[in-house]
Amino acid sequence: GDFHSREEAGQPLVNSLWPWGQGALPENVRSDLNAIWSDDPAHRGLAALAGIPAEKVRYHVCWGSWNGPHTSDVPLPAILDLILKVKAQALSFEAANPRHAHEVRVWEDAKLPDGKILLPGMISHSTNVVEHPELISMRICAFAKLVGRENVIASSDCGFSQNWNHIRVHPQIQWAKLKALVDGARHATQVLWQ
Repeated sequence: GDFHSREEAGQPLVNSLWPWGQGALPENVRSDLNAIWSDDPAHRGLAALAGIPAEKVRYHVCWGSWNGPHTSDVPLPAILDLILKVKAQALSFEAANPRHAHEVRVWEDAKLPDGKILLPGMISHSTNVVEHPELISMRICAFAKLVGRENVIASSDCGFSQNWNHIRVHPQIQWAKLKALVDGARHATQVLWQ
C-alpha cells in the first residue's frame, strides 16, 4: 500500500530508493529495460508519487557491491543534477570505493540544496580491509568542509551483501568496519565541534 496506510498498519516504511548506477543491469536482474537515464518525475523521486515526505526518504545511488574493476560506473558528476532533484532529504552514495573516493571534489562546485543531507560512504562494503578511524575522520571532515558539518552523516558505501546468502565481507570484518566508522565519526565530531 501507500506510505500512510503502511504507517497506520504498523508495517515497515519504504524509506530508500536504490537506482542502479553501475551501467548495464546484471544478468540475474530481469527487466524489459537495460538502462534508464531520465529527468522525469519518476526518477526525481518515486517518493513524490507515493506521497512520502522528503524527510522520510533516503536515496542511495548504487554502483553495485560486486568485487570488480567498476570501470563502467557512471561518474557521480554526470548524474549529480538528477540526484539533487530527487524528493529525498538524505542522499547516500559510495565515497570510500576507490573508483569514487575522489568525487568528494564535486562538492567544491555543486551546491547542496537546503534541507538535504549527505550520507557518503566512509567504509567500503567490497573489501576486507578495515579502514583506519583517522582516515574515516579525514573523509568526514572533507565533506563537512564542503557542505557543512550539519549536513553530513557518515555511512557505509553500500550493504555488506547483495542478498541474504551472498555475503561479500565476513561478519567479523563487517563489525570491525562499523566500529572503525563509529570511532572515526567520534574523532571527526571532536575536530569539527571544537
